Amino acid sequence: IPSLSATPVTTADLRIIAGDTITDVRTKAIFGAARLKFLDGKARLGLEGRYSWEDKTVLSVTAKVSRGLKTGYFNPRITLDYDLNDNTLIYASAANGTKAGGVNADPAIYAPFGGLIASERSFGPDKNWTYELGTKTRLFDSRLQLEFNAFYVDLSSLQINTLSTPPPGFILPPGIDRAPTILLNLGGATIKGVEFQGQFQALPSLSLTFGGSYQSAKYNAGVLGTRTLAICDGKACGQFIGGNELQRSPATKLFGGFVFTQPFTMGSRAATFTLQGDVAYQGKQYVDETNTSTIGSRTLVNMSTSLASGPFSMKLWVKNLTNLNYVSSGIFGPFTTSFYTPIAGQRRTFGLTLAADF
Repeated sequence: IPSLSATPVTTADLRIIAGDTITDVRTKAIFGAARLKFLDGKARLGLEGRYSWEDKTVLSVTAKVSRGLKTGYFNPRITLDYDLNDNTLIYASAANGTKAGGVNADPAIYAPFGGLIASERSFGPDKNWTYELGTKTRLFDSRLQLEFNAFYVDLSSLQINTLSTPPPGFILPPGIDRAPTILLNLGGATIKGVEFQGQFQALPSLSLTFGGSYQSAKYNAGVLGTRTLAICDGKACGQFIGGNELQRSPATKLFGGFVFTQPFTMGSRAATFTLQGDVAYQGKQYVDETNTSTIGSRTLVNMSTSLASGPFSMKLWVKNLTNLNYVSSGIFGPFTTSFYTPIAGQRRTFGLTLAADF
């Protein structure tokens, strides 16, 4: 790594950048499913289940402390679908998901004081229940296919970054004004919304696709965010973020596209010409849980044309056709003076792809 100053990069610098822990995770699981048909086969009930065991060990290299956590959890899923007629299906589902808990690594500066306090050495699983109700239908002799669904996600015990509680007797070293960050289960969130998508065979050689979604993704009341503020009187201060939108969760997405395919002959060889394009819109999204900084909306256009004959094909493509200058994502740095690092999206990119199948 080249140095940008007269001070050379050292092994210690690299350790700080890369992290100071070694994590070992071993997971085992069993799962099964059953399906029951009734009402002359028009209705189907599905039952699924998965039980997982996870053994996680985290070694804090500098602090020379190793801690482990063994957990087990069960995730069920229930589905019900019904054929209203030969062209329309309605369905409902309820599914439970789990993001396993883990171990907080001991900060090196806590090592002389016994490390993290007992209640903060590990955190529990992140859980959710997802409910969905939707329909799929075919119209105009199946030339038009439509799908609609509404969803509701109840997230609980969210694993949220927060400031650790300094161990007894610990005093922050000069130049450090906040305790190290850890993960704890500090609240929940609710996501609800609707989605739709469709495909229309406008002509034998022209297919159109379209769709979109709208969602409301917010933290539940009482959730406390602490990443932006320093310690107050030895305790973590913060601000309530209940009602704020989840970071990296745009409310609105829309897309549309087309594929034009035309068979023809080149001498005695059959060939296919294809022209396709798509446009995608994404609304604004917040970078952090305090909803202080946003990434603006964007609309991206892609196009491609290809020629295929037998096992050979040639494709000329371009991404971000309009050469839009946009921010794709951002990094939030929660320090005394919080900062935001924008990640620029890829500008116009084009290329030629040659392929042979064998």
